[in-house]
Amino acid sequence: MRLFAYSDRALDQAETDTFYESLAFLDEDSISPIERDSQALPDGRYLLAALKAEDEKTANEVIDALRGAGLDNLSIVDEPPFFPADTAAEPDVSSLFADESPAEGAAFEQVNASSAEVQKIVLTSDYDAPWPEDGYRGDYRNAYKHIVDKLHGIEPKTDQGDTITVAMITKIERPKKIGKKAWQAVVDHLCEEITCFGYAHDWFASNGYVHAFLSDQVTLNTGGLKALQTDTFAVDGNKQMTLFTEVFIGVAVRLIGKAGTAGLAIAIAFDAAYKIARATQPDVKAKITDAVDRMQVELTEQFGKLLDGNDHSYTTLIGNWGKLSAFAGLLHGGMKWPKDGSEARRLAALAFHATVTPELIKLTKWRTMLGRSVKAGKNDHARRFHPEKGDYHLYTHAEYQGWLIGWWRMEYYLGYYYVERTPVGPITHFEEAPRAVQAKVFGVDQGNPVNPQLKMPAGFLLYPKAKQYQDWEMSSAILS
Repeated sequence: MRLFAYSDRALDQAETDTFYESLAFLDEDSISPIERDSQALPDGRYLLAALKAEDEKTANEVIDALRGAGLDNLSIVDEPPFFPADTAAEPDVSSLFADESPAEGAAFEQVNASSAEVQKIVLTSDYDAPWPEDGYRGDYRNAYKHIVDKLHGIEPKTDQGDTITVAMITKIERPKKIGKKAWQAVVDHLCEEITCFGYAHDWFASNGYVHAFLSDQVTLNTGGLKALQTDTFAVDGNKQMTLFTEVFIGVAVRLIGKAGTAGLAIAIAFDAAYKIARATQPDVKAKITDAVDRMQVELTEQFGKLLDGNDHSYTTLIGNWGKLSAFAGLLHGGMKWPKDGSEARRLAALAFHATVTPELIKLTKWRTMLGRSVKAGKNDHARRFHPEKGDYHLYTHAEYQGWLIGWWRMEYYLGYYYVERTPVGPITHFEEAPRAVQAKVFGVDQGNPVNPQLKMPAGFLLYPKAKQYQDWEMSSAILS
């Protein structure tokens, strides 16, 4: 059987000599110094040696010999050393996250450019232009007046697409006294105008695409926050947390934009909606700090401001022909809302949870990467990490410690430890994080839009001293 000798303090040279002299009755191949004997473990103990006892009788003889030598500050147990992973050296993590592919970079550039164009249309006067019908003269004016009369006196520009349709315009017959050229030009413009109103309505009205997407974000994110608080992390609602709304939206826009046709238009709209709200609505915050129990209310209020900004965009577009037609030009350029927005909602949920989970986990005790030596086989050369199988422990490759000790590897997982000082010496208590917490961080099921798993890389276990992991910064991993 293998035993491990620990001391509650560093031994001086005389004590070290006494330690080995008291074990002289053992075969020299049955005792092996440990490389860590000059390093204190996190619980304050020192690991001195690994011992090999043929049976329990020999083990008791070892213990009696050490006590007889007056070394009562030692403990001989069959427990291998256990220590937090953050005692490891800080690695170079520059290559942990994949760089964007050229296609992904181009997609983000398109999102940025199109969002900037929407903002320019809504927020500046660069595209302002009067309604063409206000400048009609001669036959053009007569044609327009005749069409409005047939529409019971309702002008298309004031109706704003609510009741008048293209079909209603095209079925009106041209009076013989009005020239064909003027008539057709007026009809064509009014048909285009009604179509443009339809585009603005489809996107920005209270039952439009953008409004629906933003409303979904309120429902999904407040529901997700509640699930994280109560079901996953069991966080005290009175504790203060910070939600970085600008980071969340930025990550969401980038993720959704990478989804191609399934997300490009939504990414553009989400980015523009946030920035237009920042420009037009009071107190739109880049981050929110409040009690956890208040955060759902705060989040709802912030998205309410985005919805107000969306309403501003709608009324601005339909109130000016130049802005309205410029926005329609973007849609003709390929900015088409997808028929199915479920993928964008899923990706937005991932972005939200990658942003809020680090802030909640910092309020719990489950934020330490624990590591311990475990026995391994000589063929365990590969690192093992299988969260897809529900195993959230990481095992490093095995290393040979000599024929006495054999093959050992490190096992890392998320948990908590503390050192209790007692009259007989320090006692380290280790506690593994609940399965729900580990599954949230390392699980691979990202299909649930209310509470997706985050599929964090093994680096969170291996490299806790690297900045990304030390800060629980998950956004980069989600984007990789």
